[in-house]
Amino acid sequence: MVNLTRMEEINSVCIGYSGQHHWQFFREALSHPDIKNICMIGVYYGRDIAYMKAIAQELGRTDCVIVGVDKFEDRFCEDWPEEKRNLTWQEAGFGHAPDLQKTRSNLLKLGLSSNVFLVSDFDVNFLQNTAQVFDLIYIDTSHDYESVKNLINLALRKVKPHGFLAGDDFSDEGTWGVAKAVRESFPKFELFYNWIWLARMSELGLQNNNLSHQFTDELE
Repeated sequence: MVNLTRMEEINSVCIGYSGQHHWQFFREALSHPDIKNICMIGVYYGRDIAYMKAIAQELGRTDCVIVGVDKFEDRFCEDWPEEKRNLTWQEAGFGHAPDLQKTRSNLLKLGLSSNVFLVSDFDVNFLQNTAQVFDLIYIDTSHDYESVKNLINLALRKVKPHGFLAGDDFSDEGTWGVAKAVRESFPKFELFYNWIWLARMSELGLQNNNLSHQFTDELE
């Protein structure tokens, strides 16, 4: 069930594009007790993180830790058309650029900042260099095919063997290639509301098991 009052309160503070379907998806994800350490790749102004923290509070999940990664700068994204890459976010028609301090302020205002760690970094750089592993990695940055395919490959090495990879904007319209990247990356995945995709590491077969064993060996 969607807590519309809480969701609307979050929406009024955190600009963004997520809505009821995202809330329902995050609620289902957090119903899994093993999902404790979460990485949100792409934060914008914190709406998705706020949804997850509010849902965790409702479920009494005090064990959830969220790391939010965003470049937090007024610079083009890889899925922007070439003719807009020399423009600011507002000039390009994409609204305000992500802002780290404003996002922190949003979460504090909503009382949803506990166990949330915001990281100012490029998505690829973070996944290549972090020593952390996660139960759930949610990908929501550039939506072009090459970026999504690369992020999935990197994320596979940073998610636990029985964890989950997910993301939204499942479309190949315009400059996007999310659907193609997901279909090529996973022999099996789930699609929620025709927009949010989810891959379970435990269901990916031998190829991902090899990756999981390799990563586990590196940790030992």
